[in-house]
Amino acid sequence: GPPPGPPAAERVAGVSSGSPRASETKNVEALRAELEELYETKYRQLYDQKMSGHSQQVDVLQRRIAKLTQILGTTEDELRRVARMKSIDGGVSSLYRAVQGLSLEDDHYETKRELMTTIFEANLRLRGRELQQS
Repeated sequence: GPPPGPPAAERVAGVSSGSPRASETKNVEALRAELEELYETKYRQLYDQKMSGHSQQVDVLQRRIAKLTQILGTTEDELRRVARMKSIDGGVSSLYRAVQGLSLEDDHYETKRELMTTIFEANLRLRGRELQQS
């Protein structure tokens, strides 16, 4: 349950002042009891609302952690796959430190791709002629 609030006597102190008569004392005591009950009810409601909000936040964070854990696992699997592929064949070393080629973000990607395809096909035709002439 919620932690206890301040004592009821402190919360309703000063409800009566001066020297009360017997009927006023009964009214004050009834009022005090009613105030204590109302205070406890409202305090519990506020506490429960606060705890409910924390519970929802914890649920959201747990879902985020699960999703990130899954993504991390996928990334680790992909890194292992790439590491295995790397050991298969190093190929011919490149003079360049970075991968060469077309960037998908290039504004003229399609045009450059078509030009490179045309050059590649022309190169294959030229090599085919060289082989036939030899």
